[in-house]
Amino acid sequence: RFWFKRGITVRDLELRGHGGGQGYGVMSHGSSDITIDNLEISDFVIGVHVAYGHNGAVSEQVTIRNSIIRNNKAQGFLGGAKGLLLENNVFDSNGSDNGTRDHNIYLSSGPYEVPGITVRGNTLTNNTAYAGAICKAVALVGHGNMPNLTIENNTITETASSTVCWGIAINGVTGSDVVQAFPGLVIRGNTVAIHGTGNVGITCDSCPDAVIENNTIIRTGSDGSFTGVHIPSGTPSVARGDMPDNNITVRNNTIHIEAPDRPTGISLAPVSASDVIVSNLVLFGSQSNRAQCLQTRGRSIQSFEAIDNNLCWRSGGAAFSWSGQAKTLGDAQAAGFGQSSPSLDPRLSTLKQAASAVVRSTLSTASPAINAGHRTLSSPRDKAGVQRDMQPDIGAVERAARPAAPASLTVQ
Repeated sequence: RFWFKRGITVRDLELRGHGGGQGYGVMSHGSSDITIDNLEISDFVIGVHVAYGHNGAVSEQVTIRNSIIRNNKAQGFLGGAKGLLLENNVFDSNGSDNGTRDHNIYLSSGPYEVPGITVRGNTLTNNTAYAGAICKAVALVGHGNMPNLTIENNTITETASSTVCWGIAINGVTGSDVVQAFPGLVIRGNTVAIHGTGNVGITCDSCPDAVIENNTIIRTGSDGSFTGVHIPSGTPSVARGDMPDNNITVRNNTIHIEAPDRPTGISLAPVSASDVIVSNLVLFGSQSNRAQCLQTRGRSIQSFEAIDNNLCWRSGGAAFSWSGQAKTLGDAQAAGFGQSSPSLDPRLSTLKQAASAVVRSTLSTASPAINAGHRTLSSPRDKAGVQRDMQPDIGAVERAARPAAPASLTVQ
């Protein structure tokens, strides 16, 4: 336990509770320059708790990396700090004590502004599965006031889920007087794979200037509905001072929804003339009834900076709706949407095991998604972090991508 401490490193330890979910593995209040490295933390009520101290002393520069945090009754990680880094950890089977309020990772700012949090390269599995339960909450959630939050290159896998199992949700919370604000949010390069009846892959609200890019979202299982990217997840509170949703970019995501009823690839409701939906690949399984590629809530083409170069397809060529207002791509194009959007089999080639089902994630050499992305608004780098070429592909992975050349080279 660290109270108002500074400059502490803890590494190479196993911390195990007494069972039954009591106490904390690591607790840090109002501390700074704390590093937790290569720990195994299990069987507490909360694995790691990082919080503000008394009189507004916010924790700063806390790093938790290379650790295994599992089988904790309520939360795997809870809290926030200025400059917090969660990197290369495993979070498994945390939560179930309080249903939808328990999570593998729960980012919270408390009553303060906590900027610069990064959650990178972690593996999250079996959310709220403590004592053998199934996923019934958000695996990675954030509430509060967290400018410039980055969530990248994480893998979330749920092999059994209920309808309230979501992948990533950075959004406001009801019943609180704390301003909810996530300006400059970046969610990129993550893999979210949910099997069962979970119904949202990635969502945010109160997230102006958010960029949602290069994510792979997979939903298998035949029951329930599902939306790959859903913005906003709620309505920001004007009275509370929450930030509005505007200038949202959703680009180069690959979304594979295998079988649910009423699935939607991307839903974006904010009204902002600078919103962008480009270069996304949405694939529905042949059993996905009443599938819908995009839901734009009645917005006109003039309410977007760009909404184009998105490939949508239903396996076997079965019918689906292009959007809530257009039954077909032709109908959408007649209204000004998707002039460069193909509706063809994307010919995904690589078979991968995810969420208890074999799914396809990368482009074959004959894919119509190759070189079909938006020339200027696609993500500059793909899911692996390598530079896209001058004719970017649709989806998270650039088939011909190569590592970017160094910015400068000096030879002596």
